[in-house]
Amino acid sequence: MEEETLQSNNKLPLSIRFLMAVLSSFIQVIGIYFISSWLGGMDSTMQLPAFIYKPFSLIPSLATTLIGISLAAFVFVILKMNTTAWRVSFNLFALLVLMLAFVATLLIPEASTGMIITLNLMHIGVALCTIYFFSYFNKLFKS
Repeated sequence: MEEETLQSNNKLPLSIRFLMAVLSSFIQVIGIYFISSWLGGMDSTMQLPAFIYKPFSLIPSLATTLIGISLAAFVFVILKMNTTAWRVSFNLFALLVLMLAFVATLLIPEASTGMIITLNLMHIGVALCTIYFFSYFNKLFKS
């Protein structure tokens, strides 16, 4: 079954996977951002120290989501070209990046609990979308 999955996986170009991951991630980031803002969890006036976009708002969240998925696509291509266990390697790499994102959000000075929860929910959503569309989306397109 794994070999069948790997063969059907080659039918889907990376550009389609990338677009689907970006679109689904954008939808969930926008949803989480507005729900959290409505509940008072997001402080859009907060200045993040190492963040190049000031103040923190929705557009920078979407920009960093796009950058993150682009880097994930690059890692995906490198792993797929150089390893036979590319799916496991990619999933482990994505989970490692997710854990680092959790640590980074906990180190934000003066961040409220609601903001930390919101950012971590965004990180989880983007990681799940990226892993799904790069590793498992092929199961929908079996011949």
